[in-house]
Amino acid sequence: MKSGSSIQVGACTEGIVIPRIHEVKEIDISGISWILVIEKEAVFHRLITSGYHNASAAGSGILLTGKGYPDLSSREFLRLLSRHEVCNSKMIFNPLPIFILVDSDPDGMAIMSTYKYGSMAQVHRNADLNVPSIQWVGLQASEMMSAASHTNMPSLVPMSQHDRKKAEAMLKRNPSFAEDGPEPAWRKELQSMLVMNLKAELEILYELDGGMEGWLDRKMSKLC
Repeated sequence: MKSGSSIQVGACTEGIVIPRIHEVKEIDISGISWILVIEKEAVFHRLITSGYHNASAAGSGILLTGKGYPDLSSREFLRLLSRHEVCNSKMIFNPLPIFILVDSDPDGMAIMSTYKYGSMAQVHRNADLNVPSIQWVGLQASEMMSAASHTNMPSLVPMSQHDRKKAEAMLKRNPSFAEDGPEPAWRKELQSMLVMNLKAELEILYELDGGMEGWLDRKMSKLC
């Protein structure tokens, strides 16, 4: 930090407040294999408490949450991290993989879009805040629907009228979800939610074999 202090992210057991980028002097990401952005603060704290950032099958990583829709500090800091590169086993430098984990509901999808493409309310700042490299690790209601049919998992949650109106508005007005837009999988997921009239919350992953941590291991190991 420019104040002369330093923050050792891997040593934190409760998380730290995301610093403003003007306070950051340099970032050392040696030993870090991935970044996971998490929609919900409660899920973030569960993973911090379990030590997932140090125990992941994909290697050590950084957990980050904007506590729902991200503020400017969260987006600025993630953008800063996204511009750093790491050296892989073949001694090739690549951007640090960044994943995002959100509820499979319209708000979760909108939050993911905000991180990757920006806010429609702050178009003038999006170029300095977007993280185009972010990868969607989950959650997909369509995937959970299939899993639920073979297990004793809790059922998915019916969509509310608010959910349906928001999904329909996103499909019509948000360029990220347009028919000819950059994210056909996102559009398909929203459409599936509307057809099934169901959504999935992250907490459903607690009920899977291996819990949320095991599910993340399986997902991220394939992507890292």
